[in-house]
Amino acid sequence: MIRKYASFVVGLVILASPIITSAQTTSTNSASIIAALEQLVATLTSELQALIAARGQSTTAATSRKDSNFYVSPTSAMSGPAPLTVSFTASQNAGSGQVNFGDRSTSSIAAIAEGSPQTDLYFNHTYTSPGTYTATVTNGLGTIIGTTTVVVTESNSNTGNSFSCATFGTLQKGDTDALTNGQVSQLQSFLGISPTTGYYGAQTSIAYQNNCGNLNNAQPTSVPGMNKYTDSSFGFSFWYPSGWTISEIYFGEKTGDLTYYLNPDVKHLILSNGTTSIEIGENTSQYGIPTMECPTCMESIYFDSDTGQWMDHNEDRRFDADVSKNTMGGLHIFFDYAVPLSATNYVSVLSDGNLDGDFLINTIVATNPAVAIPVPTSQQLATIQTEASAYADQ
Repeated sequence: MIRKYASFVVGLVILASPIITSAQTTSTNSASIIAALEQLVATLTSELQALIAARGQSTTAATSRKDSNFYVSPTSAMSGPAPLTVSFTASQNAGSGQVNFGDRSTSSIAAIAEGSPQTDLYFNHTYTSPGTYTATVTNGLGTIIGTTTVVVTESNSNTGNSFSCATFGTLQKGDTDALTNGQVSQLQSFLGISPTTGYYGAQTSIAYQNNCGNLNNAQPTSVPGMNKYTDSSFGFSFWYPSGWTISEIYFGEKTGDLTYYLNPDVKHLILSNGTTSIEIGENTSQYGIPTMECPTCMESIYFDSDTGQWMDHNEDRRFDADVSKNTMGGLHIFFDYAVPLSATNYVSVLSDGNLDGDFLINTIVATNPAVAIPVPTSQQLATIQTEASAYADQ
């Protein structure tokens, strides 16, 4: 339309030129005609210029609506110890958008009309965990059009006391350090899990629930007629009758089938009343927990750190292990004799046949509360009392 209008004006000027010249040479009465034509040309030229200017403004507005002139910049310190609060400014002159703070938190930017004056928007955000975060702004089309980096260091106390259960409330099973800017390892350190794996699996989930859940599951401090044995170095405890004795032995010199299954370099306990005994082994194995019922079956239980699950390896088959049987401390019982405390350490309980070792094994609890979730205190008492009744018959 503008191009046709311009051609019309130019043509009109060309046609008017000889008329004006002729009028100037033939009669002075043509002055009024000349003036009218000059006025017409001037008017048309002015309108053409206005149309061209209007077209240019329309193109600029369309571009602005598409790009949304946002930017993000920190107005406070971009680095410091956790928790670190950073203030951001985002500038907007059209459209809508979103600020992504880099730690799974976002804030929306509402749309404003075209041609609105530039508006500064302010955002405050607190980073609770150490890591390097990239804060971004995207326009309504999802295009990143502004970025800035925030570096959060360890707390000044360097003890983890600045963190709480709520700090890690957004993490979930399956998360990794790569997805959470290192927060999984920070959570595992907070829970006392060592070494940290950077993968949020079953162990981390149990530890988090045990530390941060209100389960009323404290261990009983005393039970009439029963004693509590604790080995803090290996990380477990169990209950036994007050009249029984515990002795420590090592199997380095022992021969026979038992040596084949149990590590001869670690401590073992013998619980006895003089006629009946139970053997509690402290075992370390890099290859999982072997079955003792079928030595030729080549079956073992091992912990898969990639999935955070216990697996049953039976010859050439692998499948999820049965974790339905547990101690009062929430620890799994495998093959009716083994209780894992970690991926490599486990406790074995073997009786001499005169007493069902199940009673003792049910009272095992990890001394590290991050390992497993004990049952409520009332259920622990019931389990210990059941054990006391079983021993009373021996």
